[in-house]
Amino acid sequence: KTLDAGAELESDHPGFNDKEYRDRRTMIVANAAKDRHGESIPRVQYTAEETATWGTVYSKLRDYTAKYAVPQYNEILPLMEQHCGYAEDNIPQLQDISDFLDSRTGFTLRPVGGLLSARDFLNALAFRVFFSTQYIRHHSVPLYTPEPDICHELMGHAPMFADPDFA
Repeated sequence: KTLDAGAELESDHPGFNDKEYRDRRTMIVANAAKDRHGESIPRVQYTAEETATWGTVYSKLRDYTAKYAVPQYNEILPLMEQHCGYAEDNIPQLQDISDFLDSRTGFTLRPVGGLLSARDFLNALAFRVFFSTQYIRHHSVPLYTPEPDICHELMGHAPMFADPDFA
């Protein structure tokens, strides 16, 4: 069993009753399922609403990371802005980040449609692979999500995989 929680939303998820959000998320998860090792990661054309949600989270986390993150994170994030498209008005693509990480530390990204089991998650890390979701949290509560999403993955984890000592 690869997905521990699956790709379905729980009834307490902010987007559970939003059919448009659910349909969009289903499409993004299906897009991730098309990924094949050795091929380019499928790109997602994010909507204006998704980009605005990312922007809210990005702006808030940029303020926090400038104050509280380890020095390595604060050194790497500007490089990711420069080379990967990290910006308040742009959700970066996994392939661009994967290429950047690979060039720095040998880590790569792979898309995933939901929460991985601990075994599969840790096994992938042992081989310098980080599985990342491509969907984004519901716009109604941009600073909360009950599960990992692209904000969590790309702002919380990915930058440190570019640090040789951490990776």
